[in-house]
Amino acid sequence: MRTVSGCRVRLRGKAATMHRRKVPARMPSPVLVGGSGAAGLRRPPAGPDALFLTTNQAAARFAALMRRPRRSAITFPGDPRVPPETTSEPIRTKSGIQEFYNDPDVVGSYIAVRISEPFNTVLHERQVGFLNRVIGDLRPQRVLEVAVGPGRLSAEVRAVSAMVGMDGSPNMLAEARRRTRARGLAWSFVRGDGFSLPFASGSFDLVYTLRFIRHFDRSGRETLYRELKRVLRPGGHLVLDAQNRLVSLPHRVKQGLHTYKVYDELWLREELIAELEGAGLVPRRVEGVMRRFTWQRRLNRLRYLRLGPPARLLIRALEWSPDRNPSTWMVLCQAAG
Repeated sequence: MRTVSGCRVRLRGKAATMHRRKVPARMPSPVLVGGSGAAGLRRPPAGPDALFLTTNQAAARFAALMRRPRRSAITFPGDPRVPPETTSEPIRTKSGIQEFYNDPDVVGSYIAVRISEPFNTVLHERQVGFLNRVIGDLRPQRVLEVAVGPGRLSAEVRAVSAMVGMDGSPNMLAEARRRTRARGLAWSFVRGDGFSLPFASGSFDLVYTLRFIRHFDRSGRETLYRELKRVLRPGGHLVLDAQNRLVSLPHRVKQGLHTYKVYDELWLREELIAELEGAGLVPRRVEGVMRRFTWQRRLNRLRYLRLGPPARLLIRALEWSPDRNPSTWMVLCQAAG
């Protein structure tokens, strides 16, 4: 028995027979990472010859995955190459937005969509963390969440003695009640209209609302600012989120603008601050969230390799980066006058 070029050679007289391992043409083979003999990333092989990956080959595949652009065409209304239903304008009206968020399918999947992927999980953690730091610093006694949805945030706020959640969707309110009660929280929930809040003036020390104000045009936002300021006590505080146009717009174009069902306003930082100050809401704290958006979105693809937990750790670690050009701002404002 001899070994020649990695093949087993059995010599019998003058004849030598080469024995190679045969791989069935249609049977998928496990892909193993070379190195210390340990099995690593499992992905479908390129073909019957792709039986083993060396460590370098596995690293090359990972690098290619990080560089690979998302395959989605940039389409606009009227493009003849795309079916009309895929190029519809985003929902902008108050009634349309309320109907969209009352859809049982939207309600049932909302929490999973917001926190299922590593990127969204870290975004959720950062938003909740910002709110709880604000509450810890200000010690508000009466807190209101406008557009509470299914209680994604209200189920995780801490150190609040009296909390009210308001929404225009009955189905969202039912889910919010269920989630908060499951956590032993005795919050109150009210159905209402953000453009005409069902509360007396000066009722709350702190109001917060995420993924709501940005759905409306400038006229609608000005009405919302007036109502939110009205229900705050003098010197009360408002927390909201805002999307950075410089980061969000290129990403949305790459994804395909038609994939965004509801309208979102995108700001430059100076535009956002000027708009809030013009409404009598003075920004006291502006904190960037998802600070290395491009790399964090790339790391989010690790979930396809069943590496969700490491992806979350890496995405979370990048939040220690300087706050220069994030995808989202969390803003704490104080009511002037």
